[in-house]
Amino acid sequence: MEEILNNFLDIHNFKASAIPASKLFDLENDIKGLLENGFITTEVYDRCLRGFSFTKPNNLDKLNSIIILSIPRPQHKLKVQYKDRIFEVIIPPQYVNQRKVTENAQKLLGKLFADNGFNIGQARLPYKLLSVRSGLAKYGKNNIAYVKDWGSFHQLAAFYSDWKISKDNWQELRSLDACKTCSLCLKQCPTGAISPNVFILDIARCLTYLNESKDDIPQWVSFQMHNSLVGCIKCQDICPYNKNIKDWIVDIGEMDQEETLLLLKSNGDTKNPKLIKKLQNIGLYEWFKRVPLGRNLNLLIDKF
Repeated sequence: MEEILNNFLDIHNFKASAIPASKLFDLENDIKGLLENGFITTEVYDRCLRGFSFTKPNNLDKLNSIIILSIPRPQHKLKVQYKDRIFEVIIPPQYVNQRKVTENAQKLLGKLFADNGFNIGQARLPYKLLSVRSGLAKYGKNNIAYVKDWGSFHQLAAFYSDWKISKDNWQELRSLDACKTCSLCLKQCPTGAISPNVFILDIARCLTYLNESKDDIPQWVSFQMHNSLVGCIKCQDICPYNKNIKDWIVDIGEMDQEETLLLLKSNGDTKNPKLIKKLQNIGLYEWFKRVPLGRNLNLLIDKF
């Protein structure tokens, strides 16, 4: 099965690793330890980490392994018309069509396993942690998972399986070697979320955390800090591990003035069919339902 899986990964330009299902307990303890050791607050834990599930899915009779998959993803560029001007808005890797990309990967992987007598089920696990624990990735100083060749320009997806792997890839947590002497992302971080002395990111200060929240952006965050419609690209853009891939940017189209105004006024609850269709076409509708994209766009326009 290992050879068959490796051929599949080569064909689809994916990367993957796997660990025994017995490591679920260790993964759960890793996550709980962040709260217990004071690295994150209860608020951050409840919002970002409590939704993980460390139990066997119902569609599998036996749970033998956990597979973590990495899919290369570019940045995306969206042109926005507003007051007779056109702004270019950047969206970091993995946001556009995120769910569709995962569903497509699951469909392809599921067929491969079914054809060989095995089953898979999607796993709601801490992907970055799992990717580093399995040896697929290493952490950067910015706590982002970096994989060979693609740096941070990828999307992770995890799956449970009844396939019993022959090798335990479980590893100690590792960071990129160059991070020991590099501080570019620390200096570039607009909100000071990256620390020179503490490995764990100060999530509550991270711009991605803040602009993915429906809560008001704190007043200490100035409009000059904003750089993406959702998420933040600053630490990834400056990182040397991304130097060969950071210019991979795909144009997803343009929002005309009417569409822009609809988004700016939407407050996340619009039922306007034109705006919904546009957001579906550019692959951002799922984020529109979760994140105040209109608020974030207002902040970017203020910057321009």
